[in-house]
Amino acid sequence: MKKDVFLEELDSMFNGKTAEQIHLIAKAAYEEIEMRKKEFYKYLYYLEWRKTFKKIKQFKSFTFEQYIFEQFGMSIQNYRKIINAYFKFPEESENLGIGTVVKIMNKVEPVKVETVLHEAEKLINNPQKIEELVEKNKKKVKVHSLKEIKIQLEAEKNRNIQFSREKKEDVKQIEKLKVAFNKRVAEIEDLKAENKALKSENKAVKSENAVLKDQYKALEAEAYGLKLTVDSIKYAFVYPQPETDSSEKPKFLGY
Repeated sequence: MKKDVFLEELDSMFNGKTAEQIHLIAKAAYEEIEMRKKEFYKYLYYLEWRKTFKKIKQFKSFTFEQYIFEQFGMSIQNYRKIINAYFKFPEESENLGIGTVVKIMNKVEPVKVETVLHEAEKLINNPQKIEELVEKNKKKVKVHSLKEIKIQLEAEKNRNIQFSREKKEDVKQIEKLKVAFNKRVAEIEDLKAENKALKSENKAVKSENAVLKDQYKALEAEAYGLKLTVDSIKYAFVYPQPETDSSEKPKFLGY
């Protein structure tokens, strides 16, 4: 949309309204935005706290950080600052607006934040005065001398050297652990192979036992048959049969 067309629409929208009326409409819109913004962050916090955003199929594999950036273009750092402001200073956030509270928390010395917020509430209709108040109480940046910077650089260098040494020791320790691990893996593989061989041997022994069992049963049957033969021979000796004349014909039923 071209600028002149946009301005014509604005003229049409506010035709017949005084500057005071337009100011009040703008203020009401701002308050509406602030109220809706607070609701928005409440919804987001609930979605994070209960992890309910993961119940939405398309965000099931998302982290909350990925979710708010994907959907609202918001970094997790800004989200945390805003939520922190709402929790720590709910009344001030309501009165001054969350943006002002976050700005004060970011810029002002931590010990002065609460005092500055109370002072800012008294200047609620004067944004310029609030800005001056923030600047007056903002965190002081310490300027280091060349000597201090050199000392800091030397300390950082020593820390890096120490870290490098510790890293080398860690690498050596990791290598030792790798060797021990590989040795243990080899031992486990040997045990597995030995166990497999024992299983095969056990299976062969079972098969051999089954054959021997069958042979034993056959021998038992043969021994039983021999016993019966021996018993019949013994019986023949103990109870001999009477001799008969082979020429005499046997008589049956007295005939």
